[in-house]
Amino acid sequence: MKNKKPTVKVNLTTKGDNYYAIVNVNCNGKRNQKWINLHLSVSGHNKRKADDECKKLFVEWSEKIISLDSEMLFADWLIKWVDTEKGMVEDSTWREKYRQINNIIAPYFRDKGIKLCDLSENDIEDFYKAKMSGEIGKKAVGANTIHHYQAEIHKALKQAVRERLITLNPADFVKLPKKTKHNAFWYSDKQLLAFLDYIKGQEIEVVILLCSWFGLRRGECLGLRWCDIDFDNRTIKIRGVIKDKGESGSKKRNLHYVPKTKSASSMRNLPMPPSSISFLQQLKQLQDKRKSKNPNYNTKWDEFVCVRPNGDLIPLEYVSRKIPELTIKAGLPRLKCHELRHTNLTLLYEKGASWKELQGWSGDSTVRLLQDTYTHASDKSKEKLANFIDNILTA
Repeated sequence: MKNKKPTVKVNLTTKGDNYYAIVNVNCNGKRNQKWINLHLSVSGHNKRKADDECKKLFVEWSEKIISLDSEMLFADWLIKWVDTEKGMVEDSTWREKYRQINNIIAPYFRDKGIKLCDLSENDIEDFYKAKMSGEIGKKAVGANTIHHYQAEIHKALKQAVRERLITLNPADFVKLPKKTKHNAFWYSDKQLLAFLDYIKGQEIEVVILLCSWFGLRRGECLGLRWCDIDFDNRTIKIRGVIKDKGESGSKKRNLHYVPKTKSASSMRNLPMPPSSISFLQQLKQLQDKRKSKNPNYNTKWDEFVCVRPNGDLIPLEYVSRKIPELTIKAGLPRLKCHELRHTNLTLLYEKGASWKELQGWSGDSTVRLLQDTYTHASDKSKEKLANFIDNILTA
C-alpha cells in the first residue's frame, strides 16, 4: 500500500454545553482521532473563540506530524516519493525511476540507517563514490549514471523541502563527477552504400533503409504505419513509436504502439526521395502477397511497415542486436542502430544542410545535438534534404 502524505483535520463539535475539537490524524495509512475539551461553554456564546482554538490546534498538530515524517529513513522517503511520481511521467520513465530507487539507491541508504532529517551532501557523495568504485553493486558505474542518480535524489529532496520536512536540499551542495561526452560513430557515404548493398533482402532491410533515408529513431521506424505513407504526395508522417517495456513479461510480448513521439517536435512530415517510394511500394505489394498466401499470417500488425514475412512486428531488441552484427559481417566497422540516424544527419550536414534545416528533418528540439534552437525547416528545404540523401544512396 502507498504511504500517503500525512494529513490533519480539526473539526469543532459540542457535547453538552461544552465545545470540543476533534483532531483526526492520518499518518502512514493509520487514522487516529482525539477529542479535546476546549473548556468553552456553548451557552456563553464562545463560538468565535472555539474556532480560533481549532485553528491553533491545526497548526500545532500539523507541526507534530511534519516532525514525525522527517524522522523517517531517507530510503523510506525515496520510495514514498517515487510512488507519487506515477502518472506524472511516462510509464516507461516511471518504471526506470522505480527500478533505480527500489533496487539501487534506497537499499544503500537503508543499510546506512540515515534519516531524512540527518542526510548530508557527504552521505550522497559517499554513495556516488561507492557506486563508481564498484564497492556496491555488480559493477562500477560511470559519471553519466551518477548524474541520473543525482537527478532522482535531488527531485525527491526538493519535494521534502516543499513539504517542510527539511529546510535545505543537501543535493544542492553535492560535487558531481564530470559527464563523459558520447562520441557517436557514423559511416562515410561509401561505407553506408556498402552496408546497404550487403543487407539487401534481409528482413531488417526496411528498418535500415528508413534510418538511412530519413534519420529515424528505432522506435519511429517500427512505429511507421502504411497510413502514415502518402505515395501520392510523396511524404511520410512520423506520428507514433513502438515501445517494448512493460510491467512484466518478455519484451517481445510487450511490443505496443504509442500514438505520440519523443517530443512535440518529433512529430513531423518528411518528403520521400524517389528510391524510398519505389522500395516501399514494392514492399507493400510483397506483404499483401504473403498475407494472402499464408493462412497463419499474423494480422495483428497489418497496418505496420516493419514486419517479418509471417506478419510479426520486428522487435526493438532484435534491431539493436542485429544491426551491429550485420555491420561486422559486412566487413565494416561496428555500427549501432542509432548511429545510422547519426550517419544520415552527418552526411546531410557534409553536403551543405544547415543545422536549422537538420532540426526540422530530424525532429530534435535540443541545441545539445544540433547546436541551434529548434525551428521547422521549410518544405523547400526538406525537399532539398530528400534529394541530398537520394543522391547519396543511389549514386
